[in-house]
Amino acid sequence: MSRTSRISFKTTLLASAISLSCLSQVKAETGESTIDNDIEKISIVARGRVESIQSVPDSVTAFTADMIENSRITSFRDVANMTPNLTQLDNFRPGLARITIRGLITPQVGDPPLAFVVDGVTSPDLEFINQDLVDIERIEVMRGAQGALYGRGAIGGAVIITTKKPIEDFEGSVKASIESGNTYNVNGVVSGSLNKEDTAFFRLSGYLKDSDGTIENTYTGDKADPFEEQSVFAQLEFEVTDETSVNLRGRYTSSKAGFAYYQNVSEETAEDFSLKTSNNIVNEDERDVYELSAKLSQDYDLGTFEFVTAYSNSENVHFYDGDYSADPTFIDEADFFRAPFGTEGIYDVSSLTIESRFISNSDQVFRWSVSAFYQERDRDTAVHFLR
Repeated sequence: MSRTSRISFKTTLLASAISLSCLSQVKAETGESTIDNDIEKISIVARGRVESIQSVPDSVTAFTADMIENSRITSFRDVANMTPNLTQLDNFRPGLARITIRGLITPQVGDPPLAFVVDGVTSPDLEFINQDLVDIERIEVMRGAQGALYGRGAIGGAVIITTKKPIEDFEGSVKASIESGNTYNVNGVVSGSLNKEDTAFFRLSGYLKDSDGTIENTYTGDKADPFEEQSVFAQLEFEVTDETSVNLRGRYTSSKAGFAYYQNVSEETAEDFSLKTSNNIVNEDERDVYELSAKLSQDYDLGTFEFVTAYSNSENVHFYDGDYSADPTFIDEADFFRAPFGTEGIYDVSSLTIESRFISNSDQVFRWSVSAFYQERDRDTAVHFLR
């Protein structure tokens, strides 16, 4: 570099420094901040109070309503795909998921290693997790043990989902999509006030999904993975006083789907990846899910008291080809039962949850919370082998 070039370079740096100094001086005199305020600040409520995600010492991934919309997040599987150290894989039947978080896995017949909380209600079973996420305000994933905040089951973390609340102004929207396999998805929402005083509000949302499937059962000629699901979600919000509010929520989901479209292999075909699904029984899974909850919130000078009670019920029945084959028999050895059979499975879960908590105000120097949790859960399962 010549001497002339070095002088020119230094002159440019000096001019830039003077320009930045003058700009800062002008902004200081006019009261304008020199900090870029366009950076989005994400607030979370995972620890029971509104906080900036930058100030929380836990490992947290948060999705705002705009992020959910722009990223087209419609299920927990989408959330897991965008969250470090969290995965969800399909399981034997559509209503069940295999969740892994920070290396902790879901046992074959056990509970997931995380708490799944929707609007303050902890889901009692995996059956209540695998539904579409529609009309969501915020999703927060806390990784690491969260037993102090969310109790039993939060050994690996917690997923906190907040749905959109009813508002005074009337609003509504409808969305639809079409995919391969003659698949379509329609969802909509409507919300508004129920009285002139604007003390009672409603919000109603739902979705409809239908698919012919893309995997062919070569024996029957039908698709092995059709899917049909309908869901409706409603909530009522009442502002009893300036300090007291009551929220009532309900959800019903019904689905019917093909599943267990596996294909058994022999020693000769174990590595033949060209094998097609061929079952002589039409595999079908049906599920109905009911969820009801009520929450009372009361504000005090010291903090906020919340009382939540919820009832959840899931009824599932499925029938499938027990030997995963169109062959009339599978195992001929005398020590094994013969396998030209259909298999019926029944999996019903019902739960009653009661929870109360008192959370200190966010502006207090010493923050605290006290809570009590009770849950009664009944799980009935049965497997029938039919020849």
